[in-house]
Amino acid sequence: MPRSLWSAFAADRLDHRALQHIIQRHFPSGSQPGLREVVYPGDGEHAVKLLFSKDDALTGIEAGPCLTAALEATLTAALNEALIDTGPHVVRQVRFADHKVTGSWRYRNHFQIAPIPKHAPQLNCLLGDHPFILEVKITGSKDGFLTSQRVADSTRTAELLLAGLVNNSVRHLTARPMYGYWVRLPEDNQTVYLQPDYHYADTPASNDEFSQITTPAPVAFAGDLFGPYGMTAGAPFSIPHELTEVLDMYYALAADTQNQFLRSCYWLRQANRFFLESFSAAFMAVITAAEALFDTAPAEKCSACKQPRYRLRSSFAKLLDTYVPLAQTTSGGYGGKPSFRARLKHLYDTRSQITHGSDLRGWDTAYGFTPLQSRDDNDLRTLLRIMPFALANWLQEQHKGKAHEEERMESGGVTESSRETPMP
Repeated sequence: MPRSLWSAFAADRLDHRALQHIIQRHFPSGSQPGLREVVYPGDGEHAVKLLFSKDDALTGIEAGPCLTAALEATLTAALNEALIDTGPHVVRQVRFADHKVTGSWRYRNHFQIAPIPKHAPQLNCLLGDHPFILEVKITGSKDGFLTSQRVADSTRTAELLLAGLVNNSVRHLTARPMYGYWVRLPEDNQTVYLQPDYHYADTPASNDEFSQITTPAPVAFAGDLFGPYGMTAGAPFSIPHELTEVLDMYYALAADTQNQFLRSCYWLRQANRFFLESFSAAFMAVITAAEALFDTAPAEKCSACKQPRYRLRSSFAKLLDTYVPLAQTTSGGYGGKPSFRARLKHLYDTRSQITHGSDLRGWDTAYGFTPLQSRDDNDLRTLLRIMPFALANWLQEQHKGKAHEEERMESGGVTESSRETPMP
């Protein structure tokens, strides 16, 4: 039986992505000889075999026939060195949003947003890629890759949380590998093919602490920000009054639930990115952001075919009706038009028609200004605007459920609600 290297390679203490990267940089090649295994080196007899589950989780590390004592010692030393922390580091990167960041806001010891310096390139229009500084604090490692990975993970999390809970236009500058963009240079009116980039003199370097807050970012209640007249063109990037409390709820969740929430934030951000390019893709993305929060357990089985029935159409309507104050944030209907709330299930039907190829909607069609296109446009804009309500209130519900479960466990599985006599 092959010898396990799980403990020797610190697999119970080290991030598995970093572990694999450290292993593979000691070999000239790697290969996948089996369905769920990767070996190093990839040619001839191997020295190390990594075993994975069907979900790509690392489940085992085995010594191969050509693993020498010297090579094992080298690998062990490199992996143990990665476990040595080098202290806190604050990393600063440029991100973008449709609204200009005019002040700073910090979430505890995790991240901070700040305005771009006055001497940096700025937009002279109301909406567009307004640059701002995103600062994240991580714990560094003696292994450079692991430090870079922690920066990437923390930056991604902060970016998605801001996109999901504050403004879905928050994004990084997207490069297209092997592709650029045709642009016209203002100096000589020449057209050239370039990759996107943003840089300015004195770009802030990393250090141990967040930058000092001199001007706070504007703060407003969620009802004002995400209501019918919130965050109009030209308005500064504003922070929901309840954001710190909501983020506390996110960070108190289990890792799986955090990942579920970030998936919803991801699709909401993608809906914003798709908006100008494809109505249909944007509509699918914003509905998918809601679907990511569904309880995936089937409600019942079909009496005819015995297959599980997930009732996604009803789940979508219930999610928005439960977590969004629709009466205050959406159209109540007029002139014979049904209210937004009355059409929730219809919105999911529209998404299904697009997803399964039976329709294109909005400006993806060849039609001009029509009642249906007008309603589609309003529906998409409304969904993009109100989804932060749903995400924040969904987090609150998860937090309540977690607190209730902890109370139940502390009381030996009995809570006040469970002592109540059930109704006959």
